[in-house]
Amino acid sequence: VYLTTADGMTRGIARNISSSGLFVETRDALPLGGKIKVTFTSDDGTEMTALCEVRYQVALNYGNEEEEISGTRGAGLRII
Repeated sequence: VYLTTADGMTRGIARNISSSGLFVETRDALPLGGKIKVTFTSDDGTEMTALCEVRYQVALNYGNEEEEISGTRGAGLRII
């Protein structure tokens, strides 16, 4: 998905999409409580945009002793 904030546009990976919201993995933090536009695209060029509010953020770290620890950031969005 494409995420448009007051600071510009970035991309994310949408997860757990429902009629009321979604979780998006992102590289950068999104403004908590901020309004953002989320644009979904398909392979045939169809687009759909939803106005969302950032409800919460998480930072995920994973790995084990034998692997280098990796991480990602994400945000829970409520569809307005």
